[in-house]
Amino acid sequence: VVTTPSLIRSLYPAMEMDDAHGTKLLQGTLRMDPPYEAVKMMLEAFPTSCLDMEAFFTACQFAHPNTSKRVKIGHGVASHGPVHKGAMDNQLDEHEEGDDDYDSDSDDVGEVVKLVMHQTIKSRRINNIEWGMVAFLGDARISPSHAKLLLRHTPEALVDSQHGAFGVSPLDRMACGVFIHGDESGWVEKLRLALRTAAYVRWRNERMKDGENDGKGKKQLVLPRGFFCSKSKFMRRESSVVSMQSSDTATGVDDSLFPFQSFYPDHELIRLLTSPDFRGNKFGELGFLNTLAACTKTDPRAFLRPDNDGNLPIHIALASECN
Repeated sequence: VVTTPSLIRSLYPAMEMDDAHGTKLLQGTLRMDPPYEAVKMMLEAFPTSCLDMEAFFTACQFAHPNTSKRVKIGHGVASHGPVHKGAMDNQLDEHEEGDDDYDSDSDDVGEVVKLVMHQTIKSRRINNIEWGMVAFLGDARISPSHAKLLLRHTPEALVDSQHGAFGVSPLDRMACGVFIHGDESGWVEKLRLALRTAAYVRWRNERMKDGENDGKGKKQLVLPRGFFCSKSKFMRRESSVVSMQSSDTATGVDDSLFPFQSFYPDHELIRLLTSPDFRGNKFGELGFLNTLAACTKTDPRAFLRPDNDGNLPIHIALASECN
């Protein structure tokens, strides 16, 4: 029985950029739905084995959440299986490791997936790979719950052209409709999560431009706790001008800066597609029709609902300077 990273390294000594032995061993192990400790040991032995993200994709497909998943008991979190909350301490900066606690009504992400994701982020940063993992958000191997996990880490990368091919941001690439992977309903759900995140990033950046920072310089954007919950107080569909009185101590952000927002994903999609800054058409001028068709197939009334001002998504298009 292999019990230490050093013993694993003696059996598979490759420690190169393309760690072929370690990569195959890690991916093969992940396909067997291993316990947390086994994956942790493998990553300690071969820290570059997850560099190309294939290990993360494999974990998303085969690592069952019940093998090593935290379960909520009251207001705390209890371990289910061999899980250690502090296992990734000192591997990422605090604001990058973030709060991976439950952020949806039905979280199906286990600790193994989170562990592999954190190590992948670290390895890619150390090896100067600039692309964020959100560049692959549309991949069919990434579920909506996995997408929420990715979006919590450097969410601003979603709208940054430096994190995508040919100067196209991950969001523009996804919305262009040329790369729809797997089940359309799952893909559309991920697109709407991305649109919601992008809307928050844009709104937060606008507030910062208006001088609402604290004078301490630019801070890395952190999505508020519970951002993706169905009853989230951020980017809600209902309109409200009520400000929150409490402070989110977990993110260090004063909740009073974030009034309730009215968010309509289909309006936001049309706003994106018709923006002069949209670059997704580099992959095909008419690809966006696939996106609209997928959204309509998933929700036949997607583009028939008015916003708070009574405007349909078509009205957003008519009021925009289409590119």
